[in-house]
Amino acid sequence: MLVPALRVPGVGEYQRENAFQGVLAISSAALVDDPGQADAVRQADATSSGPAEGARACGTAGAVAVCTSQPSPAADAPVLLTAFGERYEPVGASGCQPLFSLEAGDGSDPQSFLPRSGTVITARVTHTYADPGTYTVVVRSVSRCSTPASPGGTEQEYDYSAQLTITVTG
Repeated sequence: MLVPALRVPGVGEYQRENAFQGVLAISSAALVDDPGQADAVRQADATSSGPAEGARACGTAGAVAVCTSQPSPAADAPVLLTAFGERYEPVGASGCQPLFSLEAGDGSDPQSFLPRSGTVITARVTHTYADPGTYTVVVRSVSRCSTPASPGGTEQEYDYSAQLTITVTG
């Protein structure tokens, strides 16, 4: 499958190393984790907008990030939530059961993503908030090891979480 792309100048700290970065022009419906959410994702794409003044479209912390297609959606309108991070076992530790999850902030069960350890994750899911209000979306990546790496180990255990506030209107 061929996908249209644009070349845009690189930004940030990698500007010197990468003069250009590719930007895919593809519907989120082709990228969502659950194909059953394709129609809801198409609707989320149609209503996506940049953040309103004071609102953020992404939240980052440590090695994880969470973004939304619409920081201020209307109630009952689907939004696309994207979680980014890695699920891995620290070198030197044992008995690890790494966890990578996304919580929508409205009391619904967190969604866990359990690819094999060492996988970089970009998880896309749709979510619909039924009631107006302010919700905190959280992505979390934690090592959960029963035996930590010995002193001088090459990697420490980790527990990263990033959050993003979504304000749902009536």
